Amino acid sequence: MFYRVNQSVPLTSTEKTRVKVSPAVRETVQELAQHLFFEKIAFTKADRNRYVDEQLIWQFIASAFNQDIDYRSSLNKFISNLEEVPAPVTELIERKIDFMDAAFRNWDQAKSKVLKKVHVGSLFQVVDHAIEHDWSEDYFGAWTESFFIERYSVHTAYGQLCQKGATSKEFIEKRFGIKREWTDPIT
Repeated sequence: MFYRVNQSVPLTSTEKTRVKVSPAVRETVQELAQHLFFEKIAFTKADRNRYVDEQLIWQFIASAFNQDIDYRSSLNKFISNLEEVPAPVTELIERKIDFMDAAFRNWDQAKSKVLKKVHVGSLFQVVDHAIEHDWSEDYFGAWTESFFIERYSVHTAYGQLCQKGATSKEFIEKRFGIKREWTDPIT
């Protein structure tokens, strides 16, 4: 923080919230952030310096709690008010992260570039659909590859939603809805 103040770079809302969260929540979030899956996400250096990985985990926690909140404004308040993350919630998040990690285990660096922070929050929610429909990790990986590599374009409805409001509840729900609608078998 001292370095940032001396660089006259304002703190992000995530950085401000990090100092407000309970020690138990902070510890859980930092442990989850150590998962190898987060090495596959195309974080920029600035993302890493600004704790975007932890912000994604906050989104995962809110999703696991079935919170109907806007990730832009309400997420920080929700996380700040948590005293701890219950073990069943942590275990659910770990299982879903493990599932995504296994789905992308064979992805090379070029493919992994599509795993941007704007996609991962709603992709985490699609894991529920995949598990409910008995998709294997490999099938989920192939579905994700088809969705993000073969069919993705900035001109599609999903691509347009990715250009704005990355953490807006409205746009996250719309992106999730498009992904969920496009769950036909891969051919």
